[in-house]
Amino acid sequence: MVTLNAEQIATYNRDGYLVIRDFITPAQVEELKADYDRAVSGEIPVPQFEGRKKAGTVVQLACPSQHIPGWPQHEYFLKALAVAKQLAGDEQNYAYDQIIFKPPHSNGPTAWHQDAAYWGSDTDPSTRAVTCWLALGPAFLENGCMQFVPGSHLGPLQPHHSIAGESEINEALATDVPDGLAVPSPLNPGDASFHHSKTLHCTGGNLSDVPRHGLITHFTPG
Repeated sequence: MVTLNAEQIATYNRDGYLVIRDFITPAQVEELKADYDRAVSGEIPVPQFEGRKKAGTVVQLACPSQHIPGWPQHEYFLKALAVAKQLAGDEQNYAYDQIIFKPPHSNGPTAWHQDAAYWGSDTDPSTRAVTCWLALGPAFLENGCMQFVPGSHLGPLQPHHSIAGESEINEALATDVPDGLAVPSPLNPGDASFHHSKTLHCTGGNLSDVPRHGLITHFTPG
């Protein structure tokens, strides 16, 4: 299992997110990616989140680990839960996971938001939730890597508005972020980032020739 050091925990507490390089091995990446691609293609039936869907656009699948044999016991999920507990307390537990796949040249950005806006108020326990974003392929600015506003988790839960009629993401919410605050977080296959549920984050559309394979797992208290 993985044990975080004091510097990593301090980084998360200060910035509201933490990147862990080589979180899983190349062999584990290939295992998950093979199943991921089969789910995206429909070979493995995984429910699709509702939203504006058309060929060649973002694919968002709900709770793949509950439909793909072996995933709940995979080393990735066990390690991710262990990290969430170290970052936010032993009461953290698996809530749900999702696939968000962005094919090449699918200009479907994920707007600026805080995850907690989907789940509750500023006083809700969900504001202590943790999200893991695992890269199963290269994730860089041009193909839609994660972007964060460091330290934004220390502020309030911002007002959000629905953009469900515009976004490829199910029931998408958005909030306003001033220009110049975004810090891109490019990842190599097998790298992972963990972020606080009040950390402002977004991803751009995929403007490149390289598909973006993101596996997102959410952990909440209780």
